[in-house]
Amino acid sequence: MVEENINESSLAGSKMVKATAERRRAPNYLHCYANNVQIESTLWDINMIFGEVQEVFPDEPKIVVQDLVSVVMTPEHAKAMCMTLVQHLKTYEQNYGKIRFPPTPGSNPEPTASE
Repeated sequence: MVEENINESSLAGSKMVKATAERRRAPNYLHCYANNVQIESTLWDINMIFGEVQEVFPDEPKIVVQDLVSVVMTPEHAKAMCMTLVQHLKTYEQNYGKIRFPPTPGSNPEPTASE
């Protein structure tokens, strides 16, 4: 069992409440690795297409990405997920150190602590 924040809505407004969530995997549960995400949005939803980079062309600005799964949610749910992700990343950096972006071709890499 996992304790989660749940948005409880009513005509009087909405509030966050703590609830115990029992998580069950669906028969078609999907687990995949992704190192690329494309995000699209409309007035009604946010669509995140997760994929894996298959090929990089160092001499031109081109990569080949294999799309693996699309996750669609409401903007409200996406914002709540974003806030949770930011908190998890802060905790990760407190425990393991700053997350650095890898250098991109043609850019100067970030200096190391010894430089």
